[in-house]
Amino acid sequence: MNHTIRIVFGICLLSLMSFGQSTRVIGYVPTWGSFTAYTSSLDYQKVSHLNLAFANPDKTGTLEEGLSDNALNDFISLAHSEGVQVLISLGGATAPASWDTLMNPTYRTGFIDKILNYVRTYDFDGIDMDLEGSKITSNYEGFVTELSVKTRAEGVLLTAAVASWNGYAITDQALTAFDFINLMAYDATGPWNLSNPGQHSSISFAQANLDYWTGRGVHPKNCVLGVPFYGYDFAKNGAGLSYNQIISQHGESAAYLDQVGQLFYNGKNTIGTKTVLGVQNYGGIMIWELTQDRADQHSLLDTIYQTLKKKNIVIGESNRPPNVTITQPTSHSQFAYGFDVALEVNAWDVDGSIQQVLFVLNGDTIASYTGNGPHHHTLSNLGVGSYTFYAIAIDDSSASRQSLSVPFEVEYSTPVISINVPLALDTFSLDSTAVIEVSFSDSLFLLSNAWVVLDGDTLGKSLAIGTHRFDFKPKELGLRNIKIEALNSGGGKAKMEVPIYINEPR
Repeated sequence: MNHTIRIVFGICLLSLMSFGQSTRVIGYVPTWGSFTAYTSSLDYQKVSHLNLAFANPDKTGTLEEGLSDNALNDFISLAHSEGVQVLISLGGATAPASWDTLMNPTYRTGFIDKILNYVRTYDFDGIDMDLEGSKITSNYEGFVTELSVKTRAEGVLLTAAVASWNGYAITDQALTAFDFINLMAYDATGPWNLSNPGQHSSISFAQANLDYWTGRGVHPKNCVLGVPFYGYDFAKNGAGLSYNQIISQHGESAAYLDQVGQLFYNGKNTIGTKTVLGVQNYGGIMIWELTQDRADQHSLLDTIYQTLKKKNIVIGESNRPPNVTITQPTSHSQFAYGFDVALEVNAWDVDGSIQQVLFVLNGDTIASYTGNGPHHHTLSNLGVGSYTFYAIAIDDSSASRQSLSVPFEVEYSTPVISINVPLALDTFSLDSTAVIEVSFSDSLFLLSNAWVVLDGDTLGKSLAIGTHRFDFKPKELGLRNIKIEALNSGGGKAKMEVPIYINEPR
């Protein structure tokens, strides 16, 4: 990382520290239970974001969260009227197996379009990815990467709930797709581990989670510390109890404890300590989940609120970071050596203006622009090799955002082979005369050699740029391969194989 980038992030960090009076408080709200009664009585001033849990797709990719349109629209309208952002949380611990199919490249784009249409229809402010365990497959990175390109283009948030115990499944590239992540710093033990009773969400476990994800390269201000509003009773086979149930069963004094017998949870003191930890150097506090709280003087949400109030910390994001996307080149593009490479970056800010856009190639800042995009830059005389390009946008409050990284290659130009006939798996009879028609071209170099081979017999060699026609008489039955190769004067090589099928004579 060069000095320019260090300065940029230094400015960003100073800015975040300077408006330390502002932080995120993110609460998950489940769709099950008394949803309408709870959301109509919630004190919205005590949260900045609400994540609706959960929506999941059917086999066609259509999302369903289990609420009526009226209930959903009323909830989102009420939250927006109180200045609270609402995200739809996708997945959950019991997410269906259809996720992996829908995330694979064949169905991915159509599925993402359905998600975004759902977000637009109900006026959500963002998407929270909550796939866990085995649901984080090899298709996850490509899915969230493509999704983030579209969420940033539309100015909506993309976040994720993540756990350190399976953090290895989320690649570094996937992490760059998210605006911030919610750390599930709980469930260190539980009913699945009855031989190890103890605290499932200690302060040391919280710090370990923060250390893990910042160690993975996530900016501290993009790490939101998750806290549990529930506990596990190992005397009752690890039974889960809400914080509300715990106080109801064990009395008001339990609100200031973290353990009653073999029951382990987070009381008011620990939640207050974690609140300070989460907001002083990190991105805020996340709650799983709000309906497990009490509605009296022992409320954990109120504990968070009062802790922040005493420190003059305002709940909410005082400045949303700018948006920045790379429109050229596309990921994994290949460019011919000797040709220019065009870069295009689009940047905008929903609550301010763009002050600077940095173009960064292989870690070095190569250009800087001011104002909204799109911005253009041309790379000339690039050597053969691999390159990684990203952009950084900085707004008028010094908040910044880095785009996804776009890898591309510069290679020697390769010849282009086009076979006109036959088509793959065309069928011929043994007594017929078949035709091969093939064309060669090259955008930069001269064709130094090209040849066509069928079953080991060379039909044409040292062919020039242009179209060539060959007649051949099949000799053997079954599946045969036509092999075509071309080599140019720059060292570029192209190959093509076309399978054909030879039948008995008619």
